[in-house]
Order: sequence, then C-alpha cells, then structure tokens
Amino acid sequence: MFSIPLTHIQRTERIGSDADDPAIWIPHSAGGQFFVLGTNKASAAEGGSIVLLDDTGSLRLTIDSIDRPNNIHVLHGVRTNRGRSDIAISTERLTSRLRIWELTLNGSTPAAKELIPNDNGILFRGESGDAAAPMGVTGIVTRDGQSDIYVSRKSGPRQGYVHHLRLNLMTTRPTLTFVRAIVEFSGTKEMEALAISGDQKLLYAADERFGIYRIRLSDGFPAGIISGKPFQGDQEGIASVTIGGKRIVICTDQIPSASRYFVYDERNPAAPLGVFTGQSDETDGIDASDRVRTAQYPNGILVAMHSAGACFDYYALPERLPRA
Repeated sequence: MFSIPLTHIQRTERIGSDADDPAIWIPHSAGGQFFVLGTNKASAAEGGSIVLLDDTGSLRLTIDSIDRPNNIHVLHGVRTNRGRSDIAISTERLTSRLRIWELTLNGSTPAAKELIPNDNGILFRGESGDAAAPMGVTGIVTRDGQSDIYVSRKSGPRQGYVHHLRLNLMTTRPTLTFVRAIVEFSGTKEMEALAISGDQKLLYAADERFGIYRIRLSDGFPAGIISGKPFQGDQEGIASVTIGGKRIVICTDQIPSASRYFVYDERNPAAPLGVFTGQSDETDGIDASDRVRTAQYPNGILVAMHSAGACFDYYALPERLPRA
C-alpha cells in the first residue's frame, strides 16, 4: 500500500469558530479560476455562516445568520427557469432545512442569491430532535436538468437514514420533493459524510465507526461497503476524482493532528490502494476536483478542513498513483 505525503499549497483564512465542510465551485466563465465554499458550523447567534474563498484562500463572500450549517455541496449547470446555473446547497441543522443559493460571477466578484423552495426547505418532516437535524448533503444534476439531492442526519433509524429528494428550479418557485428514504445504519455512531461516485451511479455514505456504504442511485439498494477496519478515527469526508486515468474515491480518516485520506479504486474498493497524508488536523469535510487545472494544481486539487485553524487546506493532487 502506497503512502504519498501532500504539502498544502494554501491554508485559507480562519473562517470562524468551527470550520466544517468545503465544496469546490468552478464557474464556467472564470477562465480556470476556482472558489471554495465552506461552512462555519455554529448557531446563528454564535456566527454560523457560509463563506466563499478564492484560490489564494482569501475570504471573498460571507452569508451570515445561518443556524449551524453543517455540510455544503455545489451543483454545476442546474436547469432553472432562466437557463443553466450553478447552485450551492447546505444543510441548516438547527432549523431542519435545506438552504439553496444561486452562484454568479460578475467579472471576478462572486455573488450568491438565495432560492427558497416550498415549505421553506424543511427536511425530515414528522421527526424531532437529532432525527430531524440534517448534516451531510450531496447531489447530482439529472438528465432533465433537475437535481437529485441526498441528505443525512444526526440520528436516524436502522433503515432509511438518508433521504433522497428531487429539486426542481424550472418552476416559478423552487420545489423540493421527497422521493424515498434509503441507506441502512449500523447504530454505532452517526452518518454524516455523503458523496457521489465519479460515474454518478453510486452514493457513498459514511457510517462513522462502521464503514462506508455504496448505494446504487438507480434503486437505492446496497452495492457493497468499504470496510472501516483500516481507519483509526471516524470515517468522514469523501470525494471522487480521477488521477492518472484511474477513478478513485478518497475517504477521510479523522485523526487529531494528522488526518489521513485513504485512496480506493472506485471500481474495486475491497482494500485501500494507499493513503495521502498532509498537515490538516482532525479533518471532517473534504472535496476534490480534477477539473481544477492551474499552475499550482496541474493535476487537480484536494481541499481538506483543518480543525485547529478553523480553516481549509488546499493540496495539489499527484500526477499519478504508484503501481500496485
């Protein structure tokens, strides 16, 4: 099993008291520039917010008064009633809501306009307490231009821990519709991190002290599990990316002072191919993209939460992986 040390190229500004989850935004008109959205996981009274950082790690935009935003995800090219747009979706844990923003870039200036769906974006209706507290979020743009959204929560049943919803922005007012409850839960700790496979056929869901489920998007049924046995800490942030022509999934091992990121062959994740190591402390959320191709990140980027600094680290992905 290989071990590749990564050195962060940028460490962003501190974004508040509790940085949690990053999401990479690559505007179509940005000429190679990218941005990183992140959550400051605090109550609204304590400064809970969504932030947008540029490729130098500088703060460019803050959306205040978010009541404990947990995770965030960016969807590119969603069809709206005005054309195609990029949107950010975030869970707001203390209000049991999904928050949605349309992202735009005017020259080099980013902006975010909130889109409020039916029922104010309320999630997990009929539940209370931790079972109604959304945490992880991911999604894909469907062939018809709508979005399939997947949301996990702080606590949930043994069956149906994650909810699948359909987001439609083509109507005058956005609509968010429940589709089904999916994913089995071990009952060990909780399930936060979610991600979509590179071929957009699987949902990954991290059962934090058990393993990472692979769920077929076509029917919501299990396709296997990535064992939690190699992990020392919780199974946290997940990202799918291609390196040297090989599609991999990166799974975070949340360790104080020295988080590491297990690398699996997405087609055959029976055992890790190897591990990336860095300087990020007790990493929760990550995101990665092989679409970012700049002088500093010629083969793509990995963004990881750095707990001690309440910020995010930007790592350059390697050109290729060692042969097994």
